Amino acid sequence: MIAAIYSRVSTDDQEREGTSLDSQCRACLDKAKELGYTVPNEFIFKEARSGLSLCRPLLSELRQIAKASRITAIISYTLDRLARNPVDFLLLQDELEKLGIKLVFVTETIDSSDIGRLIAHVKGYASKLEAEKIKERTMRGKKATAEKGKIPSGFGRYNGLTGLRYDPLKNKLVHTEKVVIVKEVF
Repeated sequence: MIAAIYSRVSTDDQEREGTSLDSQCRACLDKAKELGYTVPNEFIFKEARSGLSLCRPLLSELRQIAKASRITAIISYTLDRLARNPVDFLLLQDELEKLGIKLVFVTETIDSSDIGRLIAHVKGYASKLEAEKIKERTMRGKKATAEKGKIPSGFGRYNGLTGLRYDPLKNKLVHTEKVVIVKEVF
């Protein structure tokens, strides 16, 4: 029995920190071993993309492997690592079920009965709401940081498009000569 592992985080920053993707992957490998699955290295997928869309390169590659009947199961840490949108999850679940591929989660059990699908849909909807809340809070925090003249996380030290650069002595953004041009353009 061959399985694939799919781990996902939403941002490149989370991937660079290396905490969540690696721990998800380890837990999935432990689950595979527990259930008697073999997981070849080329079937371990770690992706830094939003789960609110199915348009993810590594998920697309995994789906192609599934369609080619090269695996019997996909193991992911939780339902929301595979898809945060409940409709997307149900589409994936249905697609994989038709291919005879089992979905396995480390922290939860989802079955293909009508009740199981309902529970998966409710969990997916809650996950989608959570993702939207996280996005709103993050943007609010970045805006508040920028209003204080500091660089929000995830931004570079110099932004040539806005004419701002980071001054480490002042620990804030300062205007460069380009800022006048940028203001005129906009």
